[in-house]
Amino acid sequence: MRAWGVRVAVSVLVGVMLGVLALGVSRGISGAWLLWSEQAALRDMSGVVLGGLDGPPATDVRALRRSLAQQAAAAHELGVRIGYGVAAIGTLVCFLWLERRAWDVGTVPRPPS
Repeated sequence: MRAWGVRVAVSVLVGVMLGVLALGVSRGISGAWLLWSEQAALRDMSGVVLGGLDGPPATDVRALRRSLAQQAAAAHELGVRIGYGVAAIGTLVCFLWLERRAWDVGTVPRPPS
């Protein structure tokens, strides 16, 4: 019974490590995408600065900021979901692999045939 608990603990640890790794990778990718998106928005906002005070701004700065904040929130949520999904799948696969290995070694009694 104790070996089963160790296999569960190792599986959870491996799953958490894989989830953290996936979260980091997804945050890096989404951060690069957000940076590219923000640079495009800054190019659009340059019309506000270059237009000066003579006329109305070419873009709505508040709407642009809201849009960028929504994109950042969506990217964060997607990264968290990817991390949790990879952690769950990694835990399951690791547990099944450890159980199969324990059966092959013979530490787990086989059911009667």
